[in-house]
Amino acid sequence: MKLQFFDSMSSPAEASPGEIRVEAMVVSIRGKESSMLVSFSNGYMRMEMRETGVSEGRTPHSFISSYAGLKPGDEICFQFFAEKLSQEAASISGEALFLDRAFKCEMNFSRLSTADTEFLEKLKSLDGEITETYKRTPQGDLKIHIFKDDKFAEGSLKPALVLFHGGGWATGRPQHFERQAKHFASLGFAVFLPEYRLKREHGTSPYESVKDAKSAIRWVRQNSARFAIDPDRIVAGGGSAGGHIALMTAMTSDFDDEKASPVSSVPNFLVLYNPVVDCSREAGFGWGKFKEKYKEISPAELVKPGLPPSIVLLGSLDKCMKPEVVKIFVDRMLAGGNECKFILYEGYVHGFEDCIYKRPPFDEAVSRSNRDVEEFLKAKNVF
Repeated sequence: MKLQFFDSMSSPAEASPGEIRVEAMVVSIRGKESSMLVSFSNGYMRMEMRETGVSEGRTPHSFISSYAGLKPGDEICFQFFAEKLSQEAASISGEALFLDRAFKCEMNFSRLSTADTEFLEKLKSLDGEITETYKRTPQGDLKIHIFKDDKFAEGSLKPALVLFHGGGWATGRPQHFERQAKHFASLGFAVFLPEYRLKREHGTSPYESVKDAKSAIRWVRQNSARFAIDPDRIVAGGGSAGGHIALMTAMTSDFDDEKASPVSSVPNFLVLYNPVVDCSREAGFGWGKFKEKYKEISPAELVKPGLPPSIVLLGSLDKCMKPEVVKIFVDRMLAGGNECKFILYEGYVHGFEDCIYKRPPFDEAVSRSNRDVEEFLKAKNVF
């Protein structure tokens, strides 16, 4: 059998008849052994996996070392959404694929405790105060999750923070930024976590993702009076592909479903977590989706004067957007007369901000990045 896991930056396989859909997964890694709590479409299961070797003809990387920056002995926790598993068994051996690399493994399955199943159910939920539909598309309605607090006195206007989850324009959920949403809502922001169209769920391209990001920013500005928002203090941000589409709302007037609207879809500030800033074949991510047209959607090619003040947060061990590639983008931003603060977190991997539960090392990463974003936005008098 072949067991396939896809992380947020991988391309999905087509579903085949009889496949079991994985709705949420938590993985803990220690050495050559991994423990996974999985919520399937038809139930729950614990999966214990042990590496037994490298698959023939495959790059000799283990599950541990394949994930950017992980070392044998590390123990981490991260989430997988919308993966597929095509096997039902109590114990299996076979080949597992991870980030296009493979290894041989043995796996054992067992039932979960009540506490574990409750934990997985919480992973799938998003505890926003308000959920509304912000856009109707041929592929379905798109929701936006809204978090707010009573920090501001009645009658005063709040800043808005709109955060787009990552997932390679193919997968992902707004839960990506739930911890940040609650934190910044407690500081007096109105925080918005939008859904947007994705390859895996909607069969769409990154162009539709960009269009939806613009629609979300415009919707927030159009509804500023309802939510007591200052339309001139709208912060857009995101992680990975979400950072890319946040950037695109500011960098180009193309790819806009409501181009004739008098309401601007350009944010006033940008907060970018390991954003996809380069889509070139040589150094970037996603070239295969755009090929010769990559320059029209690659932020590194679209830098111009007058862009919103921005902060870029990146892990030194990021293998998707390497520090040297992001530094080139930041330098171009500065050379164009734009304000662009760059913070490099030593020892952090791609997606360090993507965890809604306090599990090391993500709790430290989320807290630290929250402080740095706070400092940046306070210096800009956003709040």
